[in-house]
Amino acid sequence: MLTPREYEDAAIESTPELLGEVGTHLVADAPEVVIDTTAMIKVLDHYRPRPKHRFRPPEPPKGGLDPDPIAAIERAAAETRRRRRLGLEALLAGRSEADLTSAMQTSWPAAIRILTDAMTLDADRSEPFALNIDQALLIDAEAPVTYLHPARLIRTDLALPEIGAIIEQTQLDRNGEDV
Repeated sequence: MLTPREYEDAAIESTPELLGEVGTHLVADAPEVVIDTTAMIKVLDHYRPRPKHRFRPPEPPKGGLDPDPIAAIERAAAETRRRRRLGLEALLAGRSEADLTSAMQTSWPAAIRILTDAMTLDADRSEPFALNIDQALLIDAEAPVTYLHPARLIRTDLALPEIGAIIEQTQLDRNGEDV
């Protein structure tokens, strides 16, 4: 083996005959391919190609059952929304607002369930609930829920008493038209 510097010197200073001798021991051709016919026949005897035909799954049952997975997800979401709404309406007990703090103080699972239900329905514009969480922090080391923020649930779809005429305010665009 020569170093790269020695190869460079040999390429510059040596004759073509000497350079040709370097490659006499190099293998330049691919090796001969040897096929064992008995091994090939054995492989072909055991070869089973994959079937080209795919089989369809059986047809879903017809009738009252709806196998549609999207419809099942929508039904589950509607049931969850219904359960949340009934739970919050029970806390309201027919009133337009309720303090959720005492109900949340019973246990951590109750506090989590009440807050997630109220926040979820507060975020849903089709639901008539608004959640108001106070910034004050209540801390009681002896209580089941050691710390929490007071929260109020307000039902927004109840009729408000008339105080006076409501004046509609409109915003005008650059052309002086209602937006």
